[in-house]
Amino acid sequence: MTIQYDGGASYVWLGRSVPEGTGTGCVRLKIDELARTQFDAALLASWEQFSAGWTGGSCWGVHVTGNAAYAATQSGGVLRLQLGQASAQWSVPDVNCGLPLRDRTRFEPVRAVSGVERDDGSPLVLAAGPKGIYRSTDNTVSWASCTRRMVDDVVTLPETWLFSSGEHRIEVVHGNG
Repeated sequence: MTIQYDGGASYVWLGRSVPEGTGTGCVRLKIDELARTQFDAALLASWEQFSAGWTGGSCWGVHVTGNAAYAATQSGGVLRLQLGQASAQWSVPDVNCGLPLRDRTRFEPVRAVSGVERDDGSPLVLAAGPKGIYRSTDNTVSWASCTRRMVDDVVTLPETWLFSSGEHRIEVVHGNG
């Protein structure tokens, strides 16, 4: 769930999860509609559906930055939706974009997505999943890992030494027994 601020209007976005298949995308509701007290067909009809082009399975997270929405998906990586277009459709990433793959056609799950619009107006998008955190600076065309699995710095000690957080005093006590 996320909140989108668009001029004087505000929207709440929700991702949908599905037990299997390609999924159904996301929905949003203008926050003015939340003042309704009747949960009827009119309120249900107030939700805008964003499912065109969706192929990611369940949506685990959604984030709106600038004029685009980004969705963290079960099997489609991070999908991007350009807002403000009459027939907006989710953009599916190429399998060679840099996000980790589960198999040849499916990405590893992306559990969270976040981002910010930088000073020059371009988005910085972060995606997190079981294989680490990834960053995109080109509207999710390509991704680079932000997490290092291997540490370059190695600290070794002689076999009889211990790592210590400071000065310690050890007192050896012998007992009867």
